[in-house]
Amino acid sequence: MDKLKHSIHTAFKTSVEAVMPVRRGPGFDSGVLSPDEFVLAGDKLVRVCPTWAWASGDATLAKAYLPRDKQYLVTKNVPCARRARDMEAY
Repeated sequence: MDKLKHSIHTAFKTSVEAVMPVRRGPGFDSGVLSPDEFVLAGDKLVRVCPTWAWASGDATLAKAYLPRDKQYLVTKNVPCARRARDMEAY
């Protein structure tokens, strides 16, 4: 069932992306970022929070409207109070 849902969602998303234009103007107030705003916000996040980093991902899935090396953001090694407490026990 999950595979069917995923297939339907992927088909819908691909169809919508094919007919909808990429946002070019500012849209932060409406809750939707343009690609330029996404990159600027991501750059600031990476600069301020060292656990965040840009990733390029799979070249076949790359979006043309984003820089090749800034396709999405990932976070790693995020401190966790519970995990830190567990480590103190050792």
